[in-house]
Amino acid sequence: MSTREYHPYLKFIPDNVQILVVGSFPIGKFTHPQRRSEITVNEIDFFYGGSRNNFWSLVGDCYSVQLNSQEKIKSLLNMKKIGIIDVIYSCIRIEGRADDKSLTSIEFNPEIESVIQAESLEKILFTSQQARLWFHQNWHKPEDLTEVVLPSPSGQATRGIGKTQKYKDWKIKNPTLKVYDFCLTEYKKVFDDNVSVVT
Repeated sequence: MSTREYHPYLKFIPDNVQILVVGSFPIGKFTHPQRRSEITVNEIDFFYGGSRNNFWSLVGDCYSVQLNSQEKIKSLLNMKKIGIIDVIYSCIRIEGRADDKSLTSIEFNPEIESVIQAESLEKILFTSQQARLWFHQNWHKPEDLTEVVLPSPSGQATRGIGKTQKYKDWKIKNPTLKVYDFCLTEYKKVFDDNVSVVT
């Protein structure tokens, strides 16, 4: 029988949160009770902490800081008023796979409703189209909130990003740059409006 896995972090919401990052569910080594020993010393036991996930590298590069520990990450999130939450509270994985389409028997995160009603909130950033789809199937976003789907930071998604038309058009203008550089350009657009970007 498959093991039901539960979200280990649920949410991180600073006071007067302005930007909310909404993802789906962590990979199995962070959520499955018998796989926690697989977390390596170069991984962070927090949202997007897997070694193949580029999220904290991208956000760190937006602000010119190195986010290599939970303490540094939380300090930046508090300073920049950035909250983190996932749509799924618990689920069962099909054959232990990590992709969103392999998550079943889903229980959605009841914490989201109160977070999206925060008066200080200005932007919701989704880390995937699937996270956005689940969000809109379960909650009604206040009309005044800006909504953006970021390029997925997961290592698994990198090849897919390289096949998108938006990336191909960008690549023509920036032939020496890579998928990571494209993602960084997109992240800079939403995390810091004062940062110059490569178009």
